[in-house]
Amino acid sequence: MDPYYAAGLQHMKEQKYKQEMTKAGDMILGMQEAVVDKELQALEGLDEDDFEKLREVRKRKMIAKQKKTQKNVLNGHGRYMELSDQKEFFEACRVSEQVVIHFYRPSTLRCQIVDRHLETLAAGHLETRFLKINAEKCPFLVEKLRIIMLPTILCVKVRFAVALSRMLCDAAAVARRPLPR
Repeated sequence: MDPYYAAGLQHMKEQKYKQEMTKAGDMILGMQEAVVDKELQALEGLDEDDFEKLREVRKRKMIAKQKKTQKNVLNGHGRYMELSDQKEFFEACRVSEQVVIHFYRPSTLRCQIVDRHLETLAAGHLETRFLKINAEKCPFLVEKLRIIMLPTILCVKVRFAVALSRMLCDAAAVARRPLPR
């Protein structure tokens, strides 16, 4: 096949592809514009009473969010705390919707590094409770969760374990990473 002919075919294919993509993009933009137009029409038809209802709904949502945040802070969110036994583990998972638990051993350097990072995260995430528990003090949990290496982080959401992260990493590399301020 003649190279100029092949190049011309390739150029034609690219042009057709660009046209199809432009057409698809225009169609998507048209649909989005229609949705925005409907929302604008709905807002234009509102009177003062409707705006007052919208304000009340927004206010109730803000109050509910603030109450939830206050409840979380009272339950220990925003702090990195240690659990003393398995009973406290189950109570913490029952009370809070989102919990991150670090299974550690005091003598392990990697666990100390993970502690520092989780302590920093806890202060910035009031929606999640950050805890640590000594793996040597909770053999039942270690066996049931099949924790075979430390540190291990368990993420619990609405009383169900959603992630179990075993931290086999280079402790020196993690230690060199600066903590966010």
